[in-house]
Amino acid sequence: MTPKTDKGRWWALAVLALAGLAIVLERCHTYSEPLERDITTYAVIGAEILKGRSLYSDLWDHKPPAIHVTFALAEAAAGEGPLAVFLLNVFAALATLAGLYQAGKNLGGRAGGLWAAAIWTVVCGDLYLQANQPNEEVFLNALQTSVFALWLGAKAKKPEPRRWVIIGVLCAAASLYKPFAALEVPALSAAFLALHWNPESLRQTVLQKISTVFTCAFVAWAGFVGWFAVQGHWGDFWDAVFTYNFYYSGYRSFSPGELLRALGGQDPGTLAWLFLLLVLGCWGAFTGKKKKEERGPWLFWAVFLAVALLEILLPGRFFPHYDQLLLPPLILGAAWSMNLLDRGVGKGWKGLPGLVLLVLLVLHEAPFYRLAPEQWAEKKYAADGKLFLQSYQVGRALNTWLWPGETFYEWGNESELYFASRRSPPSGVFYGYPLLNNPLAGDLAARVVMDLEMKKPELIVLNTTYYLSSDLLERHPVLRWVKENYDPVVEDPPREAFHFMMLKGGNLEKRIAGTSVNPPSGSKP
Repeated sequence: MTPKTDKGRWWALAVLALAGLAIVLERCHTYSEPLERDITTYAVIGAEILKGRSLYSDLWDHKPPAIHVTFALAEAAAGEGPLAVFLLNVFAALATLAGLYQAGKNLGGRAGGLWAAAIWTVVCGDLYLQANQPNEEVFLNALQTSVFALWLGAKAKKPEPRRWVIIGVLCAAASLYKPFAALEVPALSAAFLALHWNPESLRQTVLQKISTVFTCAFVAWAGFVGWFAVQGHWGDFWDAVFTYNFYYSGYRSFSPGELLRALGGQDPGTLAWLFLLLVLGCWGAFTGKKKKEERGPWLFWAVFLAVALLEILLPGRFFPHYDQLLLPPLILGAAWSMNLLDRGVGKGWKGLPGLVLLVLLVLHEAPFYRLAPEQWAEKKYAADGKLFLQSYQVGRALNTWLWPGETFYEWGNESELYFASRRSPPSGVFYGYPLLNNPLAGDLAARVVMDLEMKKPELIVLNTTYYLSSDLLERHPVLRWVKENYDPVVEDPPREAFHFMMLKGGNLEKRIAGTSVNPPSGSKP
């Protein structure tokens, strides 16, 4: 006899494949979008790691190492440039799609999983959430959704050691993108323990599972700390990720008013559909808790949502891409609620509530894809969007000024210049935020001066909108060094946001003056 075919399973796989294809096409639309400075910073650091430079002791950033290692791995596979960024973007979105489908199935069956997948497909590239490019939040969503799905599907009475080891590893990985991601472990542990407090024998089993998660996370962090300590870079890591971030986050100045101002700056249409998903999820939680077997999943959902909110609030600063962390819990709440709504409608109307929701979301998202990639950057980042566009143009133009092997350094925050030109920064502190008004500024500025003195880049690029007051020009050690060693390049017409300085007596100055300078062997000027 031939075993019966599970047609529902194959239909689900077909729908998921179409959803995945749609996500790939969405990301293809903005493949050539000028990237913002966070993403290009990760890409530049990843590329430099592959060239043998060390993180924190040379390449400076205040983010934990997971994001830099992620970009380095992608660039090792696909090379420097937009392809590596695109592949990371697609991978993270598809991983989150799979996690949402698995979590959605837990309460709504395949229908619940497919509603979650469908909603994610429509909104996962939202323009005003800046969700179409791979900032840290896309990787957190992939990891934390997977953790949630695995925890949701756990059986308290079964040992399942592999499940709990995987959960611990994923939690540790998420915390190495952002330390606040570690909140998911104690929050879900508390909910899991509350659901299985009695009998005592079951409580002990649950505690053993939770201890496995914490142990795996601890071992992962211990290995990471040990590696940095052995390399002699632990102090550099601590200063960058903890000392600087304590200043950067500004915990003491946090107020609810800041959150309200941040929400007020968000796109009204985006706020409207986020609020709609929240209302649907809260209604589902209130309605679903009436059935004993559904209380557990809805409790986990409430914890998942609360953790996402805390991760947005605790850094003390608010940026639109932080709000992406709300998407997985809000989408799951809405998807599970579609299952509840289907119970209340006639048989011929099942699926209609979900279709109405999808249509509303498509109507909001579809107009974005009529915009050119450059328009996405301008709309997402306002004035900075125009700066990113110009940075790409300048970065490419620098390759017509500089010969292979020659370098430049920028006073500013436009790591896009290095990304677009594919040139290595002469100093590992290659953006300006940490060089001013923070506990590390003096030491980092001294490091930059030492690096520039050693490598003498042919060109200095000054962002004219970034800290170029006459007072700062006189007192900041980096700018003083530039003033002593470089002369202005007279450009016609001048660049709107950038000013250029050439090394006194350098090859670039000789070329501009018309003095014959031989290019490097085998290269073209």
